[in-house]
Amino acid sequence: MTNEPKELSERDEAEIIDAVENTSDGSESKYNLKFLIHLTVFVLVAIWIEKTLRHAGDQFSATPFSVGDLDLLCIILAALSYLIGLTCFGLFWHLALLAMGQQPTILESLRSYVLSHLGKYVPGKALVVIIRSDRVSSSRVKRSVAVVGVFVETLGMMSVGGILASLFLLTGYGSPHENGWLMLLAVGLAVGSGVGASPPMFRFVLRYLSKRRGMSMLDEAISGLSWQFLAKGWLFATAGWLCFGASMIFVLHALPSIENASLLNISDYPQVIAAVSLSVVAGFLSLLPGGAGVREMVIAALLTPLIGPLFGVISAISLRVVWLLCELGAAIGFLLHFGYARRRNHYKHANSGV
Repeated sequence: MTNEPKELSERDEAEIIDAVENTSDGSESKYNLKFLIHLTVFVLVAIWIEKTLRHAGDQFSATPFSVGDLDLLCIILAALSYLIGLTCFGLFWHLALLAMGQQPTILESLRSYVLSHLGKYVPGKALVVIIRSDRVSSSRVKRSVAVVGVFVETLGMMSVGGILASLFLLTGYGSPHENGWLMLLAVGLAVGSGVGASPPMFRFVLRYLSKRRGMSMLDEAISGLSWQFLAKGWLFATAGWLCFGASMIFVLHALPSIENASLLNISDYPQVIAAVSLSVVAGFLSLLPGGAGVREMVIAALLTPLIGPLFGVISAISLRVVWLLCELGAAIGFLLHFGYARRRNHYKHANSGV
């Protein structure tokens, strides 16, 4: 009798130790996995930046001017236009989450949206979904609903991009282009993604998948994906694509020969916007990291009739560099702000507990 309590106590203590060790190992493994993912993204983005800048330098070496000859004001305006465009699409993503009953702050939505762009430089598109849903998830945002929101925003973005590209190309604004297959591609993308992004089709597909996977909690969330939401989201998407196009226009005006020779007229702007939107959509569908090569090919093909083959390629490479640096700078800014906010909250709680 005297030894029984002791044996039970030792057994309980051993079980507790094992449970703590297992929990610690699981937490440590999860931390190591996250660290490995972050490190992989950092390395791949660094390699991508180095490769892009080196390629841009090689392209500029074949021209009669250098990077220093670019109009700095136009480059700054190109960067600002792209950042405003990103904000528009980030607000579309925010609206999607709100429509599905989630309650993120605008800052949380924009931060997760911008940071997820770094994932597109990793082969495949899965890392974009992982980063965005992980960064926005909290007690107010379910991760599973956030994953659905990524597809809602992405499909809407691509459908609006395809519609704008097809409209501008079909109406014949600007100089005539010689690539009929690109126009057919734009129309096909507009129709395909537009049907897929429509609320009835999206709700039908999601309800089917949620039942198959036993995720009944999504049924209530996706009921908020209405035509009214879609109209607001597509309005933001349209503004985003126009800002992306404006970024390309400023890049073109930053090139010395383009500015001096006045090769780009206001009537050419719709075709420039079409080139940018179609290049991004085609690059996304290619599943290549960052749409490598596909974006440049589409932009060069549609802009060559306006500015010639050499500057068609140079402008595409320049746009790539400007956008990449903007994404990197915005991501660093959000990470610094997030770290500062966490430290401030830590100090606030520490002082309140004294």
